[in-house]
Amino acid sequence: QPSPSLPSSKSMAIITISRQIGSGGDEIAARLAQELRFTLVDHTLLVKLVKGQGLSKSDFEALDEEGYGKARQDREEDRVYVDLLPTLIADLAAQKDLVVLGRGGQFIFRAVPGALHVRVVAGAKERVKRLMEERGLDEHSAVRLVEESDETRRRFIQYHYGEDLDAAVHYDLV
Repeated sequence: QPSPSLPSSKSMAIITISRQIGSGGDEIAARLAQELRFTLVDHTLLVKLVKGQGLSKSDFEALDEEGYGKARQDREEDRVYVDLLPTLIADLAAQKDLVVLGRGGQFIFRAVPGALHVRVVAGAKERVKRLMEERGLDEHSAVRLVEESDETRRRFIQYHYGEDLDAAVHYDLV
């Protein structure tokens, strides 16, 4: 897939954070953005950007990496929405310093000099424990959520970027 128009060499700073569910990556991204006074590009901001393009929150929710399923991969109308997200994020990067949480940011900005790409991982037991505490899940449900989330995110990245989400070569720091 062709890259959207990327920021010039005088662009703002970009940090991408890819994470496993339950790894603490969401919290790390939020704290990093706050400490550095960068704009956090997360689910909430992307919903606002998509609405600004005349699309609904439900359109975005159905296409988000966390809700991405096999049945949705082949729908042509979905490609329009999914192809729009990298463009919206790249446009924002031309104006502001960003911490991009998920959404394939490491691939959207892979050719941008100076962009820092981080992958946050944690052991399965720690992830399950964290999800049980944060979401009030029983152990079985937390294990299932970890497995489903890992597969869904892997599928999203493979389908849209043709890459292996877990390959360390895509990150400056794991």
